[in-house]
Amino acid sequence: MNKISEILSNLILKLADFSQNFGNLNSGAKLNWDIFVVLFIFLAFFLYGITAGRNKLTLFFFSIYVSFLLVEIFPYWSLVEKQAAINKSYISYSIGFVILTILIFLLFSHSGIKTFFALSSIEKGSWFQIFIFSIIGVGLLTSFLLSFFSQSELEILSPRIIRFFGVDTRFGWLAASLIVMSFVHRHHRHRREGSI
Repeated sequence: MNKISEILSNLILKLADFSQNFGNLNSGAKLNWDIFVVLFIFLAFFLYGITAGRNKLTLFFFSIYVSFLLVEIFPYWSLVEKQAAINKSYISYSIGFVILTILIFLLFSHSGIKTFFALSSIEKGSWFQIFIFSIIGVGLLTSFLLSFFSQSELEILSPRIIRFFGVDTRFGWLAASLIVMSFVHRHHRHRREGSI
């Protein structure tokens, strides 16, 4: 266990160094903290996919879709912000979105929806599949989160983050996630049927 913790700590430190060096290409000595956050999210997706399996990542994607829809149509955000003394709407939206995504994921994980989408079995998937799913997961989650930011609030982020995960890219990440999930799971189903 200590060995695993040491490996993860070293990996996070390397990611931090990479983020800083990557940010230094165009912004002097400024640390691009937002790039580090994106890399950390990717690492979280990848490690979870390796341990829990590809189907769990697919279920998490569905949770992101549902959570974003619910956050968008929730009519009482002003009341929530008032009660929580939050004076920046993107903070309340982002926190609500993340918490709701996790809750919906836990609900889906213990419901019949896994069987409905044929996700009840534990499919680890290859390292390459997990890598692709992790990239899609980062794009999907980050682009949805950034859609809660105003134009002035987006100015605190690096141009690279806006270019790859801005509001204009949200449809692309959503479409990419559906295409990748459809292709991978259909390929797995055909391979499994062929082995019977």
